[in-house]
Amino acid sequence: MIPLEVDTHSVHLMLDTQPEFLLIDCREQEENDLCQIAGGRLIPMQQTLARLDELTDYQDKPIVVY
Repeated sequence: MIPLEVDTHSVHLMLDTQPEFLLIDCREQEENDLCQIAGGRLIPMQQTLARLDELTDYQDKPIVVY
């Protein structure tokens, strides 16, 4: 289980070694256009509730939000 907060080194390690987790970028599109982490999925915070169905495959897997 992932702790409530993780540091950047832990996320980098997860990206390299753990294929079964979801990395969510909760920023707005304009911020994501400037830079993003490869493998992250853009779900702006204001759209989270409307897009919950996109998270069903990850119910039992770690989700990291940045």
